[in-house]
Amino acid sequence: MAFRMGLVLGFSLIMAIGAQNLFLLKQGLKREYAYFCALVCSLCDVILISLSITSVDKLLTSLPMFENILLIAAIIFLTIYGGMSVYSAFCRKENKLDKNEEQKTLSISIWKILILTLSFSLLNPQAILDSMILIGGVASKYTATNQYEFMYGAILASVIWFFGIVTITRYLSKLLSNEYVWRILNFVSGSIMLAIAVKCFFLMK
Repeated sequence: MAFRMGLVLGFSLIMAIGAQNLFLLKQGLKREYAYFCALVCSLCDVILISLSITSVDKLLTSLPMFENILLIAAIIFLTIYGGMSVYSAFCRKENKLDKNEEQKTLSISIWKILILTLSFSLLNPQAILDSMILIGGVASKYTATNQYEFMYGAILASVIWFFGIVTITRYLSKLLSNEYVWRILNFVSGSIMLAIAVKCFFLMK
């Protein structure tokens, strides 16, 4: 159950269209170190999620009220961001990749790609909030053993998503340039986040 919850939460958060996902999609379309970028993003998520389980748990032990604070923060974030994702699925029209423009971009060295990927992964407030606070806060509701199951689920979601993105773009580049595909992705991820926000509400003491 904890593993499944971690997997679902991990997918719902990482599916949101953000800078990191757009970067991976573009690298996949250009076929420029795409799998290397996916590997770096995955490793960064492993580090952030692992730290969230260990550090947040210790903080909750010394400050019990922090548990509800984290859950309230999770509810607020999930509600706002989930609502924005659903809203953008119906109202925004710019969430589309222009493949022709991206193909004009000159190839750069693997070191520059590494720095760029690390920047999208570690200098991203959304990633820090999702991995370090939100995931850690929800995981705190489980026992020590189940927390690790939850962590493995969240990590697996990241690995599947990142490598899935670059794989799909290699074969479905024309489809992913379609505005309506982005709308569907936003709607699905937003709906899942709103559902988890409701679940977090009932977990509060």
